[in-house]
Amino acid sequence: MPRDAFEPYVFPDLTHLFAPRTIAVLGASEKPHSIGNHAMKNIVEHSGFGGTVYPVNPKQESVMGLPCVPDIASLPEPVDVVMVVIPATGVVEAVEQAGQKGCGFAVILTSGFSEADDWGRAEEAKLVEISQRTGIRIYGPNCPGLVNLNLPLGMTFSPAFKDDIAPGPIGLATQGGGLGRNMIQHNERGAQFGLWSSSGNECDLQVADFVHHMAQDPDIKVIGCLVEGFKDGARFAAACAEAARKGKPVVGLKVGRSEYGARAAASHTASITGSAEVNSTVFRQLGVVEVDDLDELVDVAMLFCRKIPTGDEKIGVFASSGGAASLCADNVGMAGLTLAEFTPETAEKLAAALPAYANMSNPIDTTSISISHPDAYREALAACASDANVGLVLAPLPMDYGEYSVVNAGSLKAVQDGAAVPIVPIWMSERQGGGYRKLAASGLVPFRSLRNMRKALRRWVDYGAWMQ
Repeated sequence: MPRDAFEPYVFPDLTHLFAPRTIAVLGASEKPHSIGNHAMKNIVEHSGFGGTVYPVNPKQESVMGLPCVPDIASLPEPVDVVMVVIPATGVVEAVEQAGQKGCGFAVILTSGFSEADDWGRAEEAKLVEISQRTGIRIYGPNCPGLVNLNLPLGMTFSPAFKDDIAPGPIGLATQGGGLGRNMIQHNERGAQFGLWSSSGNECDLQVADFVHHMAQDPDIKVIGCLVEGFKDGARFAAACAEAARKGKPVVGLKVGRSEYGARAAASHTASITGSAEVNSTVFRQLGVVEVDDLDELVDVAMLFCRKIPTGDEKIGVFASSGGAASLCADNVGMAGLTLAEFTPETAEKLAAALPAYANMSNPIDTTSISISHPDAYREALAACASDANVGLVLAPLPMDYGEYSVVNAGSLKAVQDGAAVPIVPIWMSERQGGGYRKLAASGLVPFRSLRNMRKALRRWVDYGAWMQ
């Protein structure tokens, strides 16, 4: 399907949702462990927010040293974002006040709406009416909020926010919260997320709106989506088409592909999941890279951050273990991909760097020089990465060798800094020592298995072919 096959939708400007100048927190509290307390802490203590924060609570004079106002109507100015963390029974009145005040967005963390019962569905319908009448846009309800890690700013109740700040080029749009947070926490292996929306019931703003916003953000290179259902499939398609026009891959994971998952999703965010076969077909037509699990979404997204593929990449394999080299090459073959044939110039460089008993054809086995001669290891890796026929280098690391793994991780990073192609480590050991941490800190994002690598690499190359 052509990327311009969709009529352009009028998408909202979400600039002041993701980067507000003023925020009101309705339900702000000094009570330890309360949702209102976590929400305030994340903005005041753990963010780099330079704007104005207004705590709103009729029962407290101040929260975290900031004076409280009793209700939204008493705010001294219309704010960009009203965070709502009060019980469901008071939400409609508060959003009505925010709409009348001229506030831009209501981020409703409160649950108990269309995902719960008939009363909740009726209350959510009132929120939609308020939005349409007053112009305030609604995010949620029934959501954990949203974060802009590139500022950073956390408009969320999550106590994990302060530990998950690793700015970067991936945008993430989800409906549920826990699984989105799971992916953000892949920062432990070097994955870097810039924006995350987790939009809950989507009574107004939808995943499509966030995909479209991320497509416009110059700091975002690739967009991940975790969706349970679509309120407006054509709108989502238009947003993905816009991302493709901007050269930003969309990596999608659809929850509810079985009867069990569909039923669970409906009770979680009131989503209508639709046919798995239809969803997958539309994903393929849009160029959305569909994946099967959370770690796979991160794997694929980080490959796209490293390089946008052409679709005809040949693979180099570089290892210091013959078994790891062979098994990695096996997985390249099982993926239907092709090992590169080294040029004569590369063969000469490898012969100069490696001992005669090493395997210098592709896949390379350097043997024990990774321990005894780390400079030679680095020279051989540079030769492989600079070969004219190599589009990506896989570096399987089957075991943790303590300080030697740290040195080799440094070599991988040093060669990558001068290479035009991605060097992709695969950390195969259960022991995550200093070498693993060095790779993660260097942004090389080690894969955790050859199986995961195989799936991600196949999807990466296929996207390059789709783009042609």
